[in-house]
Amino acid sequence: DPEDFSDIFHYNFDAVPAIPFYSVIQKLQATGSCNVGTCEDTPGVYVEDDDSCDWTPIEDENLCTAVNGIWLENSYSFKFSDLFNSPEIAYDMDFSLKVLNNQIKFGIKQVGQSFNTLGNPYLQKDMREKYISDRLRILENRMFLAFKYSIITNGISELSAVDKSNKFDVNISYYPSISLPSFNVSLANYTRNSGEETEGYSLTSWDSGNNVCDGDDTINNESDCNNNLTGAFDTRVNTETNNYNLSVNHTFDYMYKHNATFTYYYSSKKDLLLFERGFIEEEDELVQDTSYVSPRSRSRNLGINVKTTFSEKWEGNFNYSNSAFDYAQVESPYYEQQQINTLTGSFSYKMNHKIEKIGGGIDYVNGSGSSSYNQFSIRMYSEFLLLNNLNLNIRYNYRIKKIKFSDDYYNSLFKVNLSYRF
Repeated sequence: DPEDFSDIFHYNFDAVPAIPFYSVIQKLQATGSCNVGTCEDTPGVYVEDDDSCDWTPIEDENLCTAVNGIWLENSYSFKFSDLFNSPEIAYDMDFSLKVLNNQIKFGIKQVGQSFNTLGNPYLQKDMREKYISDRLRILENRMFLAFKYSIITNGISELSAVDKSNKFDVNISYYPSISLPSFNVSLANYTRNSGEETEGYSLTSWDSGNNVCDGDDTINNESDCNNNLTGAFDTRVNTETNNYNLSVNHTFDYMYKHNATFTYYYSSKKDLLLFERGFIEEEDELVQDTSYVSPRSRSRNLGINVKTTFSEKWEGNFNYSNSAFDYAQVESPYYEQQQINTLTGSFSYKMNHKIEKIGGGIDYVNGSGSSSYNQFSIRMYSEFLLLNNLNLNIRYNYRIKKIKFSDDYYNSLFKVNLSYRF
Protein backbone atom coordinates (compact mmCIF):
# COMPACT_ATOMS: atom_id res chain seq x y z
CA ASP A 1 0.00 0.00 0.00
CA PRO A 2 1.63 3.32 -1.04
CA GLU A 3 0.09 5.00 2.03
CA ASP A 4 2.08 2.63 4.23
CA PHE A 5 5.16 3.32 2.10
CA SER A 6 4.74 7.02 2.78
CA ASP A 7 4.72 6.44 6.53
CA ILE A 8 7.94 4.49 6.28
CA PHE A 9 9.93 6.36 3.68
CA HIS A 10 8.66 9.95 3.99
CA TYR A 11 10.97 10.77 6.86
CA ASN A 12 11.69 14.24 5.51
CA PHE A 13 9.49 17.02 4.22
CA ASP A 14 8.90 16.82 0.46
CA ALA A 15 11.06 13.69 0.29
CA VAL A 16 10.47 11.21 -2.51
CA PRO A 17 10.67 7.57 -1.38
CA ALA A 18 13.26 5.38 -3.08
CA ILE A 19 10.66 2.89 -4.24
CA PRO A 20 10.80 1.77 -7.88
CA PHE A 21 8.01 3.38 -9.93
CA TYR A 22 6.44 4.97 -6.84
CA SER A 23 4.80 7.70 -8.94
CA VAL A 24 3.13 5.06 -11.11
CA ILE A 25 1.86 3.24 -8.00
CA GLN A 26 0.35 6.48 -6.70
CA LYS A 27 -1.51 7.05 -9.97
CA LEU A 28 -2.81 3.49 -10.02
CA GLN A 29 -4.13 3.83 -6.47
CA ALA A 30 -5.94 7.12 -7.11
CA THR A 31 -9.66 6.30 -7.38
CA GLY A 32 -11.38 9.58 -8.14
CA SER A 33 -12.01 13.25 -7.39
CA CYS A 34 -14.80 15.38 -5.98
CA ASN A 35 -16.70 18.00 -8.00
CA VAL A 36 -18.67 20.68 -6.14
CA GLY A 37 -19.46 23.50 -8.54
CA THR A 38 -20.72 26.51 -6.60
CA CYS A 39 -18.65 29.01 -8.59
CA GLU A 40 -17.62 26.84 -11.51
CA ASP A 41 -17.33 23.16 -12.24
CA THR A 42 -13.81 22.24 -11.19
CA PRO A 43 -12.93 18.58 -10.45
CA GLY A 44 -11.34 17.68 -7.17
CA VAL A 45 -12.22 20.80 -5.16
CA TYR A 46 -14.71 22.03 -2.58
CA VAL A 47 -16.02 25.60 -2.40
CA GLU A 48 -16.20 27.44 0.92
CA ASP A 49 -19.62 28.51 2.27
CA ASP A 50 -18.96 32.20 1.65
CA ASP A 51 -18.73 31.58 -2.11
CA SER A 52 -15.22 33.08 -2.16
CA CYS A 53 -14.07 30.42 -4.59
CA ASP A 54 -11.25 29.27 -2.32
CA TRP A 55 -10.91 25.70 -3.46
CA THR A 56 -9.84 22.90 -1.13
CA PRO A 57 -9.03 19.32 -2.33
CA ILE A 58 -11.33 16.47 -1.28
CA GLU A 59 -9.89 13.01 -1.81
CA ASP A 60 -12.45 10.91 0.10
CA GLU A 61 -15.67 9.68 -1.54
CA ASN A 62 -17.72 9.74 1.70
CA LEU A 63 -16.70 13.30 2.52
CA CYS A 64 -17.52 14.33 -1.03
CA THR A 65 -21.05 12.91 -0.63
CA ALA A 66 -21.46 14.70 2.73
CA VAL A 67 -20.98 18.09 1.07
CA ASN A 68 -23.38 17.19 -1.76
CA GLY A 69 -20.58 16.71 -4.23
CA ILE A 70 -20.34 14.39 -7.19
CA TRP A 71 -17.62 11.75 -6.99
CA LEU A 72 -15.84 11.29 -10.31
CA GLU A 73 -14.05 8.01 -10.90
CA ASN A 74 -10.55 8.40 -12.37
CA SER A 75 -9.57 5.94 -15.07
CA TYR A 76 -5.77 6.02 -15.17
CA SER A 77 -4.40 4.38 -18.30
CA PHE A 78 -0.87 3.09 -17.84
CA LYS A 79 1.62 4.15 -20.51
CA PHE A 80 5.07 2.71 -21.10
CA SER A 81 6.54 6.24 -21.10
CA ASP A 82 5.50 6.61 -17.43
CA LEU A 83 8.27 4.17 -16.51
CA PHE A 84 10.93 6.25 -18.27
CA ASN A 85 9.64 9.44 -16.65
CA SER A 86 9.73 8.03 -13.13
CA PRO A 87 11.82 10.26 -10.83
CA GLU A 88 14.10 7.40 -9.70
CA ILE A 89 15.05 6.34 -13.25
CA ALA A 90 18.13 7.36 -15.28
CA TYR A 91 18.91 6.22 -18.80
CA ASP A 92 21.05 7.05 -21.82
CA MET A 93 19.86 5.90 -25.24
CA ASP A 94 22.17 6.51 -28.17
CA PHE A 95 21.79 5.52 -31.82
CA SER A 96 24.60 5.63 -34.35
CA LEU A 97 24.41 5.43 -38.15
CA LYS A 98 27.25 5.29 -40.65
CA VAL A 99 26.22 6.51 -44.08
CA LEU A 100 29.01 6.97 -46.63
CA ASN A 101 31.46 9.34 -44.88
CA ASN A 102 28.92 10.46 -42.27
CA GLN A 103 28.68 9.23 -38.72
CA ILE A 104 25.28 10.33 -37.41
CA LYS A 105 24.33 10.02 -33.76
CA PHE A 106 21.14 10.92 -31.97
CA GLY A 107 19.79 10.07 -28.58
CA ILE A 108 18.33 11.13 -25.28
CA LYS A 109 19.68 11.24 -21.74
CA GLN A 110 17.57 11.66 -18.64
CA VAL A 111 18.26 11.60 -14.90
CA GLY A 112 15.33 11.74 -12.48
CA GLN A 113 15.35 13.96 -9.39
CA SER A 114 15.35 10.91 -7.07
CA PHE A 115 18.03 8.88 -8.86
CA ASN A 116 21.05 7.99 -6.72
CA THR A 117 24.25 6.18 -7.55
CA LEU A 118 27.38 5.44 -5.55
CA GLY A 119 29.45 5.57 -8.73
CA ASN A 120 28.94 9.32 -9.21
CA PRO A 121 27.37 11.12 -6.23
CA TYR A 122 27.77 14.49 -8.03
CA LEU A 123 25.69 13.46 -11.04
CA GLN A 124 23.37 16.25 -12.13
CA LYS A 125 19.77 15.24 -11.52
CA ASP A 126 16.36 16.31 -12.70
CA MET A 127 17.54 16.89 -16.28
CA ARG A 128 16.92 15.71 -19.83
CA GLU A 129 19.07 16.12 -22.94
CA LYS A 130 18.06 15.41 -26.52
CA TYR A 131 20.75 15.63 -29.15
CA ILE A 132 21.72 14.90 -32.74
CA SER A 133 25.22 15.10 -34.22
CA ASP A 134 27.00 14.37 -37.47
CA ARG A 135 30.68 13.98 -38.35
CA LEU A 136 31.66 14.12 -42.01
CA ARG A 137 35.04 13.23 -43.56
CA ILE A 138 35.96 14.67 -46.95
CA LEU A 139 39.02 15.44 -49.10
CA GLU A 140 40.55 12.02 -48.47
CA ASN A 141 40.12 12.36 -44.70
CA ARG A 142 41.97 15.67 -44.63
CA MET A 143 38.94 17.71 -43.63
CA PHE A 144 36.47 16.93 -40.87
CA LEU A 145 33.10 18.66 -40.50
CA ALA A 146 31.14 18.15 -37.31
CA PHE A 147 28.01 19.63 -35.84
CA LYS A 148 25.86 18.94 -32.81
CA TYR A 149 22.48 20.27 -31.74
CA SER A 150 21.15 19.58 -28.27
CA ILE A 151 18.23 20.64 -26.09
CA ILE A 152 18.95 20.46 -22.36
CA THR A 153 16.14 20.84 -19.84
CA ASN A 154 16.74 21.15 -16.11
CA GLY A 155 13.79 20.89 -13.73
CA ILE A 156 11.80 18.23 -15.59
CA SER A 157 10.05 17.21 -12.36
CA GLU A 158 8.31 20.62 -12.28
CA LEU A 159 9.32 20.96 -8.63
CA SER A 160 11.39 23.99 -9.61
CA ALA A 161 11.49 26.52 -12.41
CA VAL A 162 12.42 24.98 -15.74
CA ASP A 163 15.87 25.87 -17.09
CA LYS A 164 16.05 25.19 -20.83
CA SER A 165 19.11 25.56 -23.08
CA ASN A 166 19.51 25.10 -26.83
CA LYS A 167 23.07 24.45 -28.01
CA PHE A 168 24.37 24.37 -31.57
CA ASP A 169 28.05 23.62 -32.26
CA VAL A 170 29.94 23.50 -35.55
CA ASN A 171 33.57 22.44 -35.95
CA ILE A 172 35.77 22.41 -39.07
CA SER A 173 39.23 20.82 -39.05
CA TYR A 174 41.59 20.81 -42.03
CA TYR A 175 44.92 18.97 -42.24
CA PRO A 176 46.31 19.55 -45.77
CA SER A 177 49.68 17.81 -45.31
CA ILE A 178 52.62 17.45 -42.93
CA SER A 179 54.49 20.36 -44.50
CA LEU A 180 51.51 22.77 -44.38
CA PRO A 181 49.67 24.38 -41.46
CA SER A 182 46.60 22.73 -39.98
CA PHE A 183 43.46 24.73 -39.24
CA ASN A 184 40.63 24.38 -36.80
CA VAL A 185 37.53 26.59 -36.69
CA SER A 186 34.62 26.22 -34.28
CA LEU A 187 31.38 28.16 -33.93
CA ALA A 188 28.77 27.84 -31.22
CA ASN A 189 25.40 29.38 -30.42
CA TYR A 190 23.81 28.83 -27.02
CA THR A 191 20.47 30.15 -25.78
CA ARG A 192 19.19 29.79 -22.23
CA ASN A 193 15.81 30.54 -20.71
CA SER A 194 15.14 29.97 -17.02
CA GLY A 195 13.61 31.44 -13.89
CA GLU A 196 10.19 32.87 -13.20
CA GLU A 197 8.45 36.10 -12.24
CA THR A 198 5.84 36.47 -9.51
CA GLU A 199 3.75 39.49 -8.55
CA GLY A 200 3.92 38.58 -4.89
CA TYR A 201 1.02 38.24 -2.46
CA SER A 202 -1.12 40.62 -0.44
CA LEU A 203 -1.04 40.78 3.35
CA THR A 204 -4.06 43.12 3.43
CA SER A 205 -7.71 42.91 2.42
CA TRP A 206 -10.47 45.49 2.17
CA ASP A 207 -13.34 45.29 4.64
CA SER A 208 -16.24 46.80 2.66
CA GLY A 209 -18.56 46.78 5.70
CA ASN A 210 -16.33 48.99 7.83
CA ASN A 211 -14.46 50.65 4.94
CA VAL A 212 -11.09 49.80 6.46
CA CYS A 213 -8.02 47.93 5.24
CA ASP A 214 -7.47 44.83 7.35
CA GLY A 215 -3.78 44.39 7.99
CA ASP A 216 -2.75 48.03 7.47
CA ASP A 217 -5.03 50.77 8.77
CA THR A 218 -2.84 53.46 7.18
CA ILE A 219 -4.29 52.57 3.75
CA ASN A 220 -7.61 54.35 3.22
CA ASN A 221 -8.80 53.14 -0.20
CA GLU A 222 -9.78 49.75 -1.58
CA SER A 223 -7.54 49.82 -4.63
CA ASP A 224 -4.30 50.37 -2.70
CA CYS A 225 -5.35 47.86 -0.06
CA ASN A 226 -5.98 45.04 -2.53
CA ASN A 227 -2.83 45.86 -4.53
CA ASN A 228 -0.54 46.04 -1.50
CA LEU A 229 1.72 43.24 -2.72
CA THR A 230 4.88 41.94 -1.10
CA GLY A 231 7.31 39.10 -1.78
CA ALA A 232 7.54 39.81 -5.51
CA PHE A 233 10.64 38.47 -7.23
CA ASP A 234 11.98 38.02 -10.73
CA THR A 235 14.58 35.31 -11.37
CA ARG A 236 14.18 35.16 -15.14
CA VAL A 237 17.31 34.68 -17.24
CA ASN A 238 17.20 34.79 -21.03
CA THR A 239 20.58 34.92 -22.74
CA GLU A 240 22.17 34.17 -26.09
CA THR A 241 25.86 33.30 -26.32
CA ASN A 242 27.98 33.18 -29.47
CA ASN A 243 31.47 31.64 -29.38
CA TYR A 244 34.11 31.75 -32.12
CA ASN A 245 37.43 29.96 -32.03
CA LEU A 246 40.28 29.76 -34.55
CA SER A 247 43.55 27.87 -34.19
CA VAL A 248 46.44 27.37 -36.61
CA ASN A 249 49.30 24.96 -35.99
CA HIS A 250 52.42 24.59 -38.11
CA THR A 251 55.71 22.72 -37.77
CA PHE A 252 58.60 24.06 -39.86
CA ASP A 253 62.40 24.19 -40.08
CA TYR A 254 64.30 27.46 -40.12
CA MET A 255 67.79 27.09 -38.65
CA TYR A 256 66.12 24.93 -35.99
CA LYS A 257 62.92 22.92 -35.71
CA HIS A 258 59.92 25.00 -34.65
CA ASN A 259 56.32 24.34 -33.77
CA ALA A 260 54.10 27.45 -33.87
CA THR A 261 50.51 27.73 -32.67
CA PHE A 262 48.16 30.67 -33.11
CA THR A 263 44.79 30.78 -31.33
CA TYR A 264 42.00 33.33 -31.21
CA TYR A 265 38.84 33.06 -29.12
CA TYR A 266 35.88 35.41 -28.86
CA SER A 267 32.71 35.02 -26.81
CA SER A 268 29.74 37.34 -26.46
CA LYS A 269 26.75 36.78 -24.18
CA LYS A 270 23.68 38.95 -24.77
CA ASP A 271 21.05 39.67 -22.13
CA LEU A 272 17.72 39.44 -23.97
CA LEU A 273 15.89 40.85 -20.93
CA LEU A 274 18.16 43.88 -20.47
CA PHE A 275 15.64 46.41 -21.74
CA GLU A 276 12.80 44.81 -19.75
CA ARG A 277 14.60 44.28 -16.43
CA GLY A 278 17.37 46.88 -16.62
CA PHE A 279 15.11 49.93 -16.81
CA ILE A 280 12.44 51.38 -14.55
CA GLU A 281 9.87 54.08 -15.19
CA GLU A 282 10.25 57.32 -13.24
CA GLU A 283 8.10 60.35 -14.04
CA ASP A 284 7.12 58.93 -17.44
CA GLU A 285 10.76 58.33 -18.33
CA LEU A 286 12.83 55.15 -18.54
CA VAL A 287 15.98 55.26 -16.43
CA GLN A 288 18.64 52.65 -15.71
CA ASP A 289 17.96 50.32 -12.78
CA THR A 290 21.37 50.09 -11.13
CA SER A 291 20.15 47.36 -8.76
CA TYR A 292 19.83 44.94 -11.68
CA VAL A 293 23.01 43.04 -12.55
CA SER A 294 22.90 41.85 -16.13
CA PRO A 295 24.44 38.44 -16.96
CA ARG A 296 25.82 39.87 -20.22
CA SER A 297 29.54 39.40 -20.77
CA ARG A 298 32.19 39.52 -23.43
CA SER A 299 35.63 37.89 -23.53
CA ARG A 300 38.47 37.67 -26.00
CA ASN A 301 41.83 35.92 -26.08
CA LEU A 302 44.69 35.91 -28.57
CA GLY A 303 47.64 33.58 -28.09
CA ILE A 304 50.93 32.84 -29.85
CA ASN A 305 53.16 29.97 -28.84
CA VAL A 306 56.48 28.95 -30.42
CA LYS A 307 58.40 25.88 -29.31
CA THR A 308 61.95 25.53 -30.63
CA THR A 309 64.14 22.43 -30.52
CA PHE A 310 67.81 23.49 -30.70
CA SER A 311 69.22 20.00 -30.25
CA GLU A 312 68.35 16.67 -28.72
CA LYS A 313 68.96 18.19 -25.29
CA TRP A 314 68.00 21.88 -25.57
CA GLU A 315 64.46 23.17 -26.00
CA GLY A 316 63.02 26.66 -25.71
CA ASN A 317 59.49 28.01 -25.53
CA PHE A 318 58.02 31.46 -26.12
CA ASN A 319 54.43 32.39 -25.35
CA TYR A 320 52.42 35.60 -25.66
CA SER A 321 48.75 36.08 -24.86
CA ASN A 322 46.40 39.02 -24.78
CA SER A 323 43.00 38.66 -23.19
CA ALA A 324 40.14 40.93 -22.17
CA PHE A 325 36.72 40.55 -20.63
CA ASP A 326 33.87 42.65 -19.27
CA TYR A 327 30.83 41.72 -17.24
CA ALA A 328 27.43 43.31 -16.47
CA GLN A 329 26.12 46.56 -17.93
CA VAL A 330 28.28 49.69 -17.79
CA GLU A 331 25.83 51.55 -15.53
CA SER A 332 25.91 48.83 -12.86
CA PRO A 333 28.17 49.27 -9.81
CA TYR A 334 29.19 45.63 -10.35
CA TYR A 335 30.51 46.28 -13.85
CA GLU A 336 34.02 44.90 -14.37
CA GLN A 337 36.44 45.28 -17.23
CA GLN A 338 39.90 43.74 -17.42
CA GLN A 339 42.74 43.42 -19.93
CA ILE A 340 45.67 41.06 -19.35
CA ASN A 341 48.92 40.74 -21.31
CA THR A 342 51.22 37.81 -20.59
CA LEU A 343 54.75 37.23 -21.87
CA THR A 344 56.59 33.99 -21.05
CA GLY A 345 60.00 32.59 -21.94
CA SER A 346 61.34 29.23 -20.78
CA PHE A 347 63.96 26.57 -21.55
CA SER A 348 64.69 22.95 -20.68
CA TYR A 349 67.86 20.83 -20.88
CA LYS A 350 68.11 17.04 -20.84
CA MET A 351 71.27 15.95 -19.00
CA ASN A 352 71.66 12.22 -18.41
CA HIS A 353 69.79 9.16 -17.19
CA LYS A 354 69.95 10.35 -13.55
CA ILE A 355 69.17 14.03 -14.02
CA GLU A 356 66.51 13.72 -16.69
CA LYS A 357 65.73 17.41 -17.15
CA ILE A 358 66.36 20.84 -15.70
CA GLY A 359 64.70 24.04 -16.76
CA GLY A 360 63.45 27.47 -15.87
CA GLY A 361 61.48 30.44 -17.11
CA ILE A 362 60.52 34.07 -16.64
CA ASP A 363 56.95 35.38 -16.75
CA TYR A 364 55.64 38.93 -17.00
CA VAL A 365 51.96 39.83 -16.63
CA ASN A 366 50.40 43.25 -17.03
CA GLY A 367 46.81 43.88 -16.03
CA SER A 368 44.70 46.99 -16.56
CA GLY A 369 41.06 47.89 -16.06
CA SER A 370 39.18 47.16 -12.85
CA SER A 371 42.47 45.97 -11.37
CA SER A 372 45.82 47.44 -12.50
CA TYR A 373 48.95 45.48 -11.65
CA ASN A 374 52.32 44.20 -12.85
CA GLN A 375 53.54 40.73 -11.99
CA PHE A 376 57.00 39.18 -12.38
CA SER A 377 57.85 35.56 -11.66
CA ILE A 378 60.87 33.27 -11.92
CA ARG A 379 60.50 29.52 -11.94
CA MET A 380 63.00 26.65 -11.94
CA TYR A 381 62.55 22.92 -11.91
CA SER A 382 64.46 19.67 -12.14
CA GLU A 383 63.51 16.04 -12.64
CA PHE A 384 65.62 13.18 -11.23
CA LEU A 385 65.48 9.43 -11.71
CA LEU A 386 66.94 8.14 -8.42
CA LEU A 387 66.24 4.45 -8.97
CA ASN A 388 64.19 2.41 -11.38
CA ASN A 389 60.64 3.79 -11.25
CA LEU A 390 61.58 6.18 -8.41
CA ASN A 391 61.32 9.84 -9.47
CA LEU A 392 62.14 13.09 -7.68
CA ASN A 393 60.79 16.43 -8.91
CA ILE A 394 61.88 19.77 -7.45
CA ARG A 395 60.17 23.05 -8.34
CA TYR A 396 60.69 26.62 -7.18
CA ASN A 397 58.63 29.69 -8.03
CA TYR A 398 59.18 33.28 -6.88
CA ARG A 399 56.55 35.91 -7.68
CA ILE A 400 56.30 39.68 -7.24
CA LYS A 401 52.96 41.40 -7.80
CA LYS A 402 52.64 45.17 -7.68
CA ILE A 403 49.04 46.37 -7.55
CA LYS A 404 48.11 49.97 -8.14
CA PHE A 405 46.71 51.67 -5.02
CA SER A 406 47.39 48.55 -2.94
CA ASP A 407 50.16 46.69 -1.16
CA ASP A 408 52.75 44.68 -3.08
CA TYR A 409 52.83 40.90 -2.84
CA TYR A 410 55.94 38.73 -2.62
CA ASN A 411 55.29 35.01 -2.83
CA SER A 412 57.59 32.03 -3.14
CA LEU A 413 56.83 28.35 -3.49
CA PHE A 414 59.21 25.42 -3.07
CA LYS A 415 57.83 22.00 -3.87
CA VAL A 416 59.42 18.54 -3.71
CA ASN A 417 57.59 15.51 -5.08
CA LEU A 418 58.84 11.94 -4.63
CA SER A 419 56.94 9.28 -6.59
CA TYR A 420 57.28 5.59 -7.31
CA ARG A 421 55.77 3.93 -10.36
CA PHE A 422 54.67 0.34 -9.76
